[in-house]
Amino acid sequence: IAMQLLRKNTKLPHAASLLRKSIKSILKGVNSRDDTTTRLPVFVRINTLSTTMSKIIKRLAKTGVYTFLAYSTKGTSYETFLKTVRCLKPNEFVQDFHFPELMLAFGAGSNLHDCSLLTSKKIMIQDKASCIPALVLLSYAHLRKERGVTVLDACAAPGNKTTLLITGLSSSMSSKVIALDRDTKRFKNLCANLRSFAELGGYALSVNGDSVSKGKASEGHFCEIDAHCTDFLSLDPQNPAFSGLTAILLDPSCSSSGLHSRRPELAQEGRLPEERITRLSNLQAKLLRHALSFPSVQLVVYSTCSVYEEENEAVVCEQVAKFADDFRLLNIWQDQPALDLTSGSPQTPFIPRATWKTRGLGNDMSCCVRANPEKDLTVGFFVACFKRRARKPDVPSA
Repeated sequence: IAMQLLRKNTKLPHAASLLRKSIKSILKGVNSRDDTTTRLPVFVRINTLSTTMSKIIKRLAKTGVYTFLAYSTKGTSYETFLKTVRCLKPNEFVQDFHFPELMLAFGAGSNLHDCSLLTSKKIMIQDKASCIPALVLLSYAHLRKERGVTVLDACAAPGNKTTLLITGLSSSMSSKVIALDRDTKRFKNLCANLRSFAELGGYALSVNGDSVSKGKASEGHFCEIDAHCTDFLSLDPQNPAFSGLTAILLDPSCSSSGLHSRRPELAQEGRLPEERITRLSNLQAKLLRHALSFPSVQLVVYSTCSVYEEENEAVVCEQVAKFADDFRLLNIWQDQPALDLTSGSPQTPFIPRATWKTRGLGNDMSCCVRANPEKDLTVGFFVACFKRRARKPDVPSA
């Protein structure tokens, strides 16, 4: 169409010729990237605070725009599932393999932006890999209906992981999320997302100490969230205000090298300079050390959307050695989660029904998980989970 308009309307032949060449060059680059870049599905997360998977499937199918393809979640292998997802046409969708009551996978190129379920926050577009850090925390945070927990989301913007945490924590009594981001622009985006989510009810929201939404308790369950435009490194771990802190989710700034399949312009730039990767990994290590320094914290989940080992396994391995007396790495989704899948508890949708096969690099880091565009049809991601060791009883001196 652009070429036709140029031929008809451009009065400057030389300028039109240059512009035509530029457009052809861009299209050639896009086509070449399509040949080498894995086309990923569109993942959708269900807002379990306000709906259920069965209701969402029925409503989507009822529109006549989207087609649901059912498969046996018990008798299908992961490899067969991935093959099915690769063959999905735009607007065809299936339930996710690992989280069938939480996530849907739509064919690459599906358009959901005009879907009323999206605008009403019944569903959210969020890559499956991006959900893993919050899901790992929810799996191992020892959630119980009768007892709340306090979680700190250290680098929370834009808020997708934060709202997933809220969704999971809302099923326990009086849980709390502290959401931080130091960048004022990113913090505004975080607050906007949290406000729109708060309109659905289920939690109270305060921003920099000022109440924004009072929320409402549902069947005795309630979640409170405090958002602050603050640098996580400025917090004092010894401050009594954090004495009840249970867990920390740390998803710091990174190279974003795992997003190449979603953002071809990043792939075109290639690998970052080594000095830039070193600066990032040094900051990540500093943030992780800080997270592991809070004395009451029982669980720290560290994640990046990077594929570089320097930002992932290398950072974690160094801190495991430094904090060996206090923390150990959990073998994610292979160590027994805190909640039984058959318990029927509200947290069940957040625990995978199968082990996650793509693991960290090297035998000593295989307890961590990675997500891979080719192996998992997601963006690239890395997640590690630190669990505080049980305190040894004091031995009286002779």
